[in-house]
Amino acid sequence: MGELIIASSHNIVVENVSIIGGDAGMMLGFSFLITVRNSTFTQQGLYNIFSTHLSSSMFFGMVAENGEIDGATFRYSDSNIISNSSFSNNLYGLVFYRCNNNIIRNKTIRDNFFQGIKITFSSGNEIYHNNFIDNNPNAYDSSQNNFWNATSSMGGNYWSDYTGTDDNGDGIGDTPYTLGNVVDHYPLMSPVNIVIPELTWIAVTMSLVLALALILLRRSSS
Repeated sequence: MGELIIASSHNIVVENVSIIGGDAGMMLGFSFLITVRNSTFTQQGLYNIFSTHLSSSMFFGMVAENGEIDGATFRYSDSNIISNSSFSNNLYGLVFYRCNNNIIRNKTIRDNFFQGIKITFSSGNEIYHNNFIDNNPNAYDSSQNNFWNATSSMGGNYWSDYTGTDDNGDGIGDTPYTLGNVVDHYPLMSPVNIVIPELTWIAVTMSLVLALALILLRRSSS
């Protein structure tokens, strides 16, 4: 039981933390270049993870579950990477409000009471290679300015309620997954095998470089 609070800080690494019970597991604000990895936040009365005005930060290997409100909430937070994590059995899985140019990938988001991921008043976010399973609904996006898949060869996300077919057997659905403003042009037919790794600094850096390369590739082709 307890809380981890990071405010007005930069160049901080949080790793191998487990906070169970309390009001908010981790709160971050007005900070940049924060790395959170291999940590667990569960059974919080409010938010398992809450971030505001956070930028250029990375979250890897996180478990956020059984929260009474959100698995993780990000507000006014730009250019962050949230990857290789699990958000399950919360009221909402992931919530983004006025957040731009974030990368949300390689996560399992399942069995949340309401939306698995809820994005409002946000743009330029990349959401791909995630498993959205049995949320209610799986996703919500208030705009049409976010990207719900990677390239045609890499695919998009796995959706438990996708009803399309894969006639050529390439593992990618033949028709887009559409849910309101959520349009995944390359839905995956099978769940992504997501490993929550013991990450080294080399792995973190390589992951950041690859993610930024994908953003540059998409923007150069648009």
